[in-house]
Amino acid sequence: EEPTESLDSEVEVVEVPSEEVGTQMPVEETGSEVSTEEAVSETPVEDEEVREDVALTTSDYVLKDGVLTIKANVTAILAEDKLKDLAFTELRFESGSKLTYIGVRAFEYNKSVKKIDFSNCSQLTDIKKFAFYGCSSLEEVIFSESLQKIEESAFQGCVSITEITLTEGLISIGSAAFADSLKLSKVVIEANNIVCLNS
Repeated sequence: EEPTESLDSEVEVVEVPSEEVGTQMPVEETGSEVSTEEAVSETPVEDEEVREDVALTTSDYVLKDGVLTIKANVTAILAEDKLKDLAFTELRFESGSKLTYIGVRAFEYNKSVKKIDFSNCSQLTDIKKFAFYGCSSLEEVIFSESLQKIEESAFQGCVSITEITLTEGLISIGSAAFADSLKLSKVVIEANNIVCLNS
């Protein structure tokens, strides 16, 4: 039996009815609380990816009224694109998005984002390590059906998330992917073959 990742103690796991029923993710009670400061402190040093093509420019996104909309032509977002330094409350992607992955530390420590909507990202397969680490205001994430991997600590320290739905295409969740999600109380599992890895 594959080891599974621990979630917070009061998490409710919901099975999706009918033929789309997935496998429940076991929940382990930790019995202790973690402060916001502890949840987002001292991440391990990781080598950031280097883009092989041209870095994103202001023509690749629109920031208006607190909403950051990524244009459909963008295939990847890396830390070097510095979108994490922008102030926005919602992250969206244009219809027909060609995005395939979110890179290591791409939005790490962005304190303003509250909602991320990947529903238009039909080619998105991977959210890499520490991609949204320490996004302490993040409350809602809508994953695409195409998503296959959520890597190590991708959403660790996102202390305001209350509910997540693990979509049907998801097959791998890395160690501590949602660690220190202090308000996470509900996990809906649509996927049938998720492997959750502990460190």
